[in-house]
Parts: sequence; structure tokens; C-alpha cells
Amino acid sequence: MKKILSIALALCLLCLGAAGCSKKSPDSVDVIDLTKLSGTLVYAEVYNITNTPENYIGKTIKIRGSYSVSYYDLTKQYYHAVVIQDAAACCASGLEFQWAGEHAYPDDYPEDGALIEVTGVFGSYKELGQTYYSLATDKLTVL
Repeated sequence: MKKILSIALALCLLCLGAAGCSKKSPDSVDVIDLTKLSGTLVYAEVYNITNTPENYIGKTIKIRGSYSVSYYDLTKQYYHAVVIQDAAACCASGLEFQWAGEHAYPDDYPEDGALIEVTGVFGSYKELGQTYYSLATDKLTVL
């Protein structure tokens, strides 16, 4: 009986070990899907992203929120962001995104304040001696 129990235990450990060693296929992509979280959790995660951006570099992020655009005179450029609010709607935070391809503002972009969904790879860029972070996206959906 002890021998059978020992063999069963060994097989269980072997199965657990094999399950822990599984590899992802090269085609699989990890996506941080913020669209499936509650308002409070989304806000908390965006707060984490903006306060520890180095932890998210290279990760694909999917987020839903309000479209916001601003123009900066010094660079003569428009900057685009998806903005989310906390559950009480008293605070807002957002992620800048850069839409890949030939997209001209305002013709190809949604109205300011429109509900959008963006999926992109989080990265950084340098401008005017500062490091900024944004999502490089090729997919923007107006909801």
C-alpha cells in the first residue's frame, strides 16, 4: 500500500511539475485588458502605469475611455490620449497614444470626449529632453 501511495504521489508531483513548465507559443501575446475591469480597478491600474511606467514597457495594453486631444505650441504637435475617470468621477487619468499610419487630425480622429477603445504597445520616447510614455497603436475604435 505504501508503494502505491508513493507512486501516486510521485506521479502527481511529476504532473504538477510538467504543468508549471509549459511554454507560451511564439504567437501568443499577453494583453493587459483594462476593459474587463471595474472603474476603480482600471483607475488604479492606470495610476500604476503612470507612476511605474518602466514596469509596463513592451506590454500590450487595451483600454477604453474618453478621447482627449491637446495641442502644444512649443512642438507644434497634437497629442492624443484615452482618459478614464475613477468610480466617483472626481479624478481622471489617461494614457497618451500614437496612432500608427497616415492619420491626420482632426479628419481621422473622433470628436473630443468620444468613447474610444485603444490597444497598443506601451513604450517611451524622448522629446525636448524629457522622457514620455505612450501606447503605439494601430487600432482605435469609436464605441
